[in-house]
Amino acid sequence: MSTAPSQVVGQWLQSYPHDLPQAVTFTSPDFRDNLASSDWITQRESILRQIRLQYLDRQILNVEIDGNRAVIKVKVLISTILGEQIQFEQYELSRYCSVWLLEKVSVIEERFLGQVM
Repeated sequence: MSTAPSQVVGQWLQSYPHDLPQAVTFTSPDFRDNLASSDWITQRESILRQIRLQYLDRQILNVEIDGNRAVIKVKVLISTILGEQIQFEQYELSRYCSVWLLEKVSVIEERFLGQVM
């Protein structure tokens, strides 16, 4: 069963950062810097505890698929220790057989909405 790239990004955004064991299933070894899934989870948990990241809202803006590569642009509202901000993120995915996996996530633009604490 093949899942569309936009569904993979949607599932990632529903599971990350609060369910890392689920979120890691949507990532490629390159995304994890070739770390084992368990090591990546341990590393991420430490970082996420410090910044207290929460995704409050998300909207897929654009999906481009070219063969086994996909690029998806997403507008998200997040909360961290710095306050709330809008981010425009770009998700790059590759298809391995019939499975789409995240290769890279980039923040294209960010707009802080509140005061820095």
